Amino acid sequence: MSDSSAPRTRGPQNKSWWSHRRNRRKVWWLLLAVAAVGAGAFAWNLRGGSGSMGSGAVPDGQKVQAVKLEDSRTGQMFDLGQYLGKKDIVLVGYMGDFCLGCRELIAELQRRAPDFAAAGAYLAVVGYETGQTGRDTAAKHGVTAYPLLQEGPPYTFLRSIGMWSDMMGMPFMGYVIIDKSGKIVAGEQASLSELPGAAPANVNQLLAALASARARTGEAGASPGSSVPVATP
Repeated sequence: MSDSSAPRTRGPQNKSWWSHRRNRRKVWWLLLAVAAVGAGAFAWNLRGGSGSMGSGAVPDGQKVQAVKLEDSRTGQMFDLGQYLGKKDIVLVGYMGDFCLGCRELIAELQRRAPDFAAAGAYLAVVGYETGQTGRDTAAKHGVTAYPLLQEGPPYTFLRSIGMWSDMMGMPFMGYVIIDKSGKIVAGEQASLSELPGAAPANVNQLLAALASARARTGEAGASPGSSVPVATP
């Protein structure tokens, strides 16, 4: 009579999944691939994120042409020319609703739009989600305080201000500042962080860039040490 309490030997058919060398190798290769992607994403953000893939820096002093673009808040055409030469304009690039950092930014801009108004500047965002897609984005994120402009192919305006990435096939997340004479005074492919949670710092960066540009161009009331409204929790 056999002793059922005797320890059983593990035969080849009972080996654990991890004990197979081939399975262990697969796991290590997967971990290496994940690490490589993470390192690449980190380096990409250090280099300026999508801004490093833009269509080319636009030199300060370039005159911005008046353009009419669809405003996703209303579905109507918005004439940027009515503000050119009258107010400083902070123009922000928007990659699309797929980008978490971008969604957070347009929501933060909605919340802090009064900061730009208090600084005497006009805020606008420009992307490429035309038609119902753009209108859905504006409605979903409650954008009412500034125009959410959209441009379709061939993206002439986005290209003209250096905010289009041929490599990605979309705008990158950056900004330009246009002074009261209608010229770009800050930007040159300046990028914003697409990382989740970066929206408050991005808005602070925009306001600081506005103050700095005004100081360089000698606008009244501007100085390198001008105070900038900062995000509140």
